[in-house]
Amino acid sequence: MVEKKRKQRRRRRRRIEQEGKKNKGGEGRSAVALVTVIGIQFLEGEKMPTALQSLWLVSVCPASPTHYFNCASSDSKYTVEVAVATVMENSLSSQLPGNARRGVVINEPFIEDIVAFHREVLFLVRFPEEAPIPSKKRLACQYGGYQQFVAKALRVEFENGRAAISCQAPPKEFQWGVKSAVITVDKARKIIQKGMLTPSYQKPLKWTLTGIVYDVLDLTHTDITVFAKGIRNVPEVQEVVSAESLKDFHCIFGGFYETPVIAAAQEVFRCKHPPGSIASYVSGKKISLKVRGQIIPSLAFYHAPKSSQMPAAATAAAKQPLPSSSTQLEKQYKICSCTMIQNGAKFLREWVLYHSHLGVEKFFLYDNNSDDELEEVVATLSSFNVTRQAWPWVKTQEAGFSHCALQAQSQCTWMLYTDIDEFLFPGYKRSSPSILEMLIDETLKKTAENATLGQIQMPCLTFGPTGLTDSPAQGVTQGYTCRLKQPERHKSMVLLDSITSSLQNAIHHFTLKPAFQTVVSTQAVINHYKYQAWAEFQFKFHGRAATYVVDWTEDRQLTSKDRAPNLGNKAVKPADWETQFCEVLDYGLRDYTRELFASDPNGTYMAWQARDDI
Repeated sequence: MVEKKRKQRRRRRRRIEQEGKKNKGGEGRSAVALVTVIGIQFLEGEKMPTALQSLWLVSVCPASPTHYFNCASSDSKYTVEVAVATVMENSLSSQLPGNARRGVVINEPFIEDIVAFHREVLFLVRFPEEAPIPSKKRLACQYGGYQQFVAKALRVEFENGRAAISCQAPPKEFQWGVKSAVITVDKARKIIQKGMLTPSYQKPLKWTLTGIVYDVLDLTHTDITVFAKGIRNVPEVQEVVSAESLKDFHCIFGGFYETPVIAAAQEVFRCKHPPGSIASYVSGKKISLKVRGQIIPSLAFYHAPKSSQMPAAATAAAKQPLPSSSTQLEKQYKICSCTMIQNGAKFLREWVLYHSHLGVEKFFLYDNNSDDELEEVVATLSSFNVTRQAWPWVKTQEAGFSHCALQAQSQCTWMLYTDIDEFLFPGYKRSSPSILEMLIDETLKKTAENATLGQIQMPCLTFGPTGLTDSPAQGVTQGYTCRLKQPERHKSMVLLDSITSSLQNAIHHFTLKPAFQTVVSTQAVINHYKYQAWAEFQFKFHGRAATYVVDWTEDRQLTSKDRAPNLGNKAVKPADWETQFCEVLDYGLRDYTRELFASDPNGTYMAWQARDDI
């Protein structure tokens, strides 16, 4: 039997070699070689995926009259026979992660990925289409086998067929792994991993130590934007990645096809789309990054553009994906606002109503793991065009702002980046056009003749507790009226089309394309209510949103301007806290808002207050 099979292989090899000799010298070969493998077309000269290189060593590969391909390598002329329908399908599908594998039908929820943060664990759970998502009250996370640790769900977010379920992490000394972690529903039904769809890693992905692709935006036909943690996470690499260093990075689609990174800074990497036929095949499959030859884990999925105009290959236009304002049609909104928020529900109405008065037409809130009534408060602000984006990624503020710039770029001309304890205070009252449009017009006059206004920076005035021991019921603008004399830092309003393709930003301002200019405004300031009553201020010790700012509990960067002076790394209230940071009495914004939003000149009731606060 063995000898018979050997003879069959020898006869088959001789037949294919004879066919190869007939085609030698290019006879019978097409001008542009094309190979079709399970619906994927590879043009001559394209980089073949790793999964194929062991089977196809291709420079020119015409189809023979048989069911095989006759392939010539650039190194040595020889032939390879491949049963396309079976070998190639198995070779590729074995590398495809999660439910991206072909033919997988989801009929019950299963755990797709697990990420361990410092205090919490994030379970990413895939649900069948149209399946109801249990509320957080019905869910719990169970860790361990014989010994177990159970924690109630803290938050449940749902997007694109996947639920993000957050629970308290087990104690550090508790041993557990991916296979022993489950989600329980109503303390009975369990959501577990599912056979071949189980994560390939044995321990949960550690957010602080491991490079992880955590999000992707594929909004344009020229390029996609990948967000990755743990690759360039030190201050020295906040600058744009050089052209030479970009060669170290590639996007990986579906586990096998790669395209080069064309721009990168901080946690943002921009790549070309795959060619059209490949893009349609890998759509819905995971996308990752190859960093210096090593593919890092990914939580994100690629979705090819839906238009039939998907390019055969990404073009050079991807290097400048944000068009200049002179070539862009008028957008839906002139001025929008973006902020990252965590447990700021009680301050949100004041911030939204006030900035809507200034001329903000749409608000983008990036909810960074809030546990308060933020969703309920957002629902009451529907008339102010407020949208909430779940953003569970810890210490990724800069990446969140980049994400927001891309997300809003087709809708908004200008974007105001401030926190919810920061209020832009203009030097004039409302008229037509809006106050913010007036600010833009006034700043334009100070722009250099050979430049275009791309960003307006406004100095921040830092306010202190003003003698208060609790948050003022009428709002921060009414209660905090004493501040430091000198301004600290700046916050910005940016023309979205002026942002460089790397999307680099720091402390709420962006790096611009060369033709655009940043101008510091003399017409407006930002009232920053940073040092509030201790009952509120102490929550800043729970963690900082910015990527390159250390958490205040760490014994590092103790003199950073982000910290409170002389406070150290422990949330211990100084005896004189209520009187600190008070050098100048400033009633400007308090009086301004009373004219607009108060029930009487004394500000007894402000328009943003809930009735039970009166």
